[in-house]
Amino acid sequence: MIIIKSFFKNTFLFEGIKEDVAEQLISGLNYKIEVFNRGEVIYSPGSFRCDIGFIVSGECEVLQHTSEGGKVIINTLNAGDSFGILTVFKDGDFPTEVNAKKKCEVLFISKEHLLSLIKISPEVSINIIRFLARKVSFLNGRLEATTLGRVEKKLASYLLNQSKELNSDTFTLNFKRCSETICAGRASVYRTIELLRNKGYIEAENRNIRILNKQKMEEFIK
Repeated sequence: MIIIKSFFKNTFLFEGIKEDVAEQLISGLNYKIEVFNRGEVIYSPGSFRCDIGFIVSGECEVLQHTSEGGKVIINTLNAGDSFGILTVFKDGDFPTEVNAKKKCEVLFISKEHLLSLIKISPEVSINIIRFLARKVSFLNGRLEATTLGRVEKKLASYLLNQSKELNSDTFTLNFKRCSETICAGRASVYRTIELLRNKGYIEAENRNIRILNKQKMEEFIK
């Protein structure tokens, strides 16, 4: 239970909550842990439970089904990340598919127990709202980036979106997340950053990015 308490404290549910309060809330939680082997479908539009899942170990992929019958990877989940929050607040099919990319352990909290936790703790309610807001922001940025045709435009759009989200023209770029979001390999991201730097749109040193000319970048992606 000590390990589980430590795990829970690092999830978005208990972010910023005083340690003694968090421990009390966690002690009253009912949960179960299940193991999924590589390639197994955990949630899909036609098969899911009304639980929120947290990755304890391993790695999962979130895929979107296309109208042509294919699948597109929209996110990768690692230890501490979660999925299924919409099953608690939304009726109908689960919107995406979650697969085990590697063998993973997933901790599930049922809809009933999560709603009970919300009623007990206003802080948890606020954390859930913040999490959903970040999720919407991520999906908006993802949609904008993936609708652009060229990697240069996708990357420029992604960098502008990061700058807007962080409210800063200077930030540290997560290359893994960036490459997954714009559907391009890391080598392509490195090359494209150099192109944007040569155009005078950005400064780049290691993972540190500084946007120099937002207007030009916005014109570039139109």
